[in-house]
Amino acid sequence: MAGPDLATPDLRPIADLFMPDFSGVSCGAMTCGTGQECCVKPNGMTISSMCVSAGTCDGDAGAAFVCDGPEDCPNSMAPAGGCCVSIDGSGGGDAGALAGNGSALCVDHCPGTVTTDGLGGFTAHSKLCHSKVDCVGYTGTIFGAATVKFEACCSSTMAGAYTFCAPSAAAGTAGITCAP
Repeated sequence: MAGPDLATPDLRPIADLFMPDFSGVSCGAMTCGTGQECCVKPNGMTISSMCVSAGTCDGDAGAAFVCDGPEDCPNSMAPAGGCCVSIDGSGGGDAGALAGNGSALCVDHCPGTVTTDGLGGFTAHSKLCHSKVDCVGYTGTIFGAATVKFEACCSSTMAGAYTFCAPSAAAGTAGITCAP
């Protein structure tokens, strides 16, 4: 009869091999596939999204999102290039977006900016991200002030599932939350 196994168990942590699948473009609860883009439209104080054939998102209050992060733009150079979201809006509430238009496209140069016109209108440009790593080295200006780091990957109550690079100091303002 054999005695108890007194060998020391292997207590080394198992490597986390989980890698999120960022294929396709996130579009609300859906993912748009090859040949599609996400058409994002304001719907009150939120947004509605649907996958449509590429090039068919109407410009009448619709914003064509052909990317949702750097993986969709492999030929764009970091840190200033990548999936660039551009939004123009007016109104009140979080980020002032009651009406507006915009897009998310792969570009080689996406200057991070946030401006207002003093009458309730705003313009914002930033890179879309999935984590803080996607924002490393990215900079921009807010209200025309000095260049600052857009080093955090943040979300907004108005942005739906999309996350964007912003200064970490933006956390807690206008419904913005930034990942640690």
